Amino acid sequence: MNAPASEAGFTLVELLFALAASSLLLIGLAWALRGLEAQLKRSSTASAADQVIAIQPFLANAITHATPLAQGAVLAGTPSTLELTIPPPQSLGPIGPVRLVLSVQQEDGAAALAARIAPDRAGQTLPPGAMATRLIARGFAAIRFDYLRRSSDRRDRLPRLISILFKTKEGKLLPLAFAPRLNMGAACVFDPISLTCRP
Repeated sequence: MNAPASEAGFTLVELLFALAASSLLLIGLAWALRGLEAQLKRSSTASAADQVIAIQPFLANAITHATPLAQGAVLAGTPSTLELTIPPPQSLGPIGPVRLVLSVQQEDGAAALAARIAPDRAGQTLPPGAMATRLIARGFAAIRFDYLRRSSDRRDRLPRLISILFKTKEGKLLPLAFAPRLNMGAACVFDPISLTCRP
């Protein structure tokens, strides 16, 4: 006895149509995933650039308002650190100049720029919260400080240009550059010949 036509199952045409429709859905899904991956890559680069843009005013203000360090030099710097004396943040009140220490640190296999405030002279007390290290930019492949000086410049003189190079994980360089100038807010007498602060 033959089965009724309604129970015979799928025809070859219906099966081919179902395969074609599912392959179109898979192609659309793959295209959407590829677009999402590209968008995530763009957003991670944008977030790195956004971080650099966000901290640029803070760094520009700190570097252009530097005062001579208590020891006489204008600033202390290496490829991974920058240390300078700045006027205190308004939230700390009238306590005199403080030391700003910027350093490159490693966090989860990536480079991060850390900032902390420290006393500038013996006996100066700061709230513990003010001296905490804060990461102000993170997730970079590398971060480096460079100091442009002429070959005839002495090492204790103010560099002509301080640059901070941020290298993203994609290999893109995001540079910041500042031309520092010296401000007199420290308790010392500035010697314009040697560009140092003398007690």
